[in-house]
Amino acid sequence: MAEDMTIIHNLIIRILNTVYLQCVNVEKSPDDIPDFVSYAIEWARMVEEHHHTEEETVFPQIERLAGVPGLMQANVAQHEAFHDGLHAYMGYLEKVHKSDEAYSGERLRSIIDSFMPTLRQHLSDEIDTLLKLGDYDRDWEAWFEKLVKELLAKRGDPNLKTTTIPLLLTNRDTTFEDGIYAWWPPLPWFVPLMMRWFLIPAHKNWWRFSSCDDRGAPKELPFA
Repeated sequence: MAEDMTIIHNLIIRILNTVYLQCVNVEKSPDDIPDFVSYAIEWARMVEEHHHTEEETVFPQIERLAGVPGLMQANVAQHEAFHDGLHAYMGYLEKVHKSDEAYSGERLRSIIDSFMPTLRQHLSDEIDTLLKLGDYDRDWEAWFEKLVKELLAKRGDPNLKTTTIPLLLTNRDTTFEDGIYAWWPPLPWFVPLMMRWFLIPAHKNWWRFSSCDDRGAPKELPFA
């Protein structure tokens, strides 16, 4: 469980790094700004959904299984600590997306600077919390496997297949740590093919800004 969450947290950081490293230089290419803004927005939507799922489903189940009410409250408090910064990030990009405000890479970078240290600390602390669940004699792996199936069954938004999932797949570095995490996500062999052929191309211009290609191989960032 902690291993899966570590991979997801690394993805959150890696994707935001691609936004941070390219947000200033992309301003020199006005035709590319709309795609970049859409890409950056998808990161925020993914993080918001991730934390909403944790607070509404994952954390309450952990507390019930451990038998310790409030066990995950510190993690919820950390979500709240960077909420304003994440809201400012999303609000600014949505205004740019609607042409209500001009794009400024320096402004976007300053917004990221305002909340990234807190977010980074939270992502690290949460892994420590999950590792400490081993102190409770519960079958956490069986619970996590069941949880994942439940969450996947609830995914009713068809847009996730052409937005969030491609965002993750084009930023998962399969060469990281000599490829020991190349198995993630654990999918049947034909699913990645379907993704590459049909789903990732739906917004292929967005994934130009990703850190990897559609096979998980690292690539140069076009505006870094």
